[in-house]
Amino acid sequence: MSLKNRYRQIDIYRLTESDDYTTDSQYSKVSSFKGLVQTPAPSNTFNQGKETATIAAVLFCDKSQVFTSDDVIVRNGIGYKVSNSDLQKDGVCGLTPKAGQHSEYNLTYVQGGIV
Repeated sequence: MSLKNRYRQIDIYRLTESDDYTTDSQYSKVSSFKGLVQTPAPSNTFNQGKETATIAAVLFCDKSQVFTSDDVIVRNGIGYKVSNSDLQKDGVCGLTPKAGQHSEYNLTYVQGGIV
């Protein structure tokens, strides 16, 4: 079975800054694409002296899909940030896939409500 057969609709949200003091900044849906988010079991870590769960995931998508550093992808109501989109120029993000290949991105869980 092809990996693309497992792709599902994923939404991209981006933070819209407020123009004035009466409206809060908020995330707005800017587009959608097809992909697969694989989430392993969460691991416990300490954040500011409190034990929290760290959830990391991997996104599989078409090699033509482009993300900005402000994008949050949402699948089944859970928000993720593409954690290596601007950081690893020599890593997966910096490579140009060959014909027929897919792209893989590391994701980190976004706390708080996006949608």
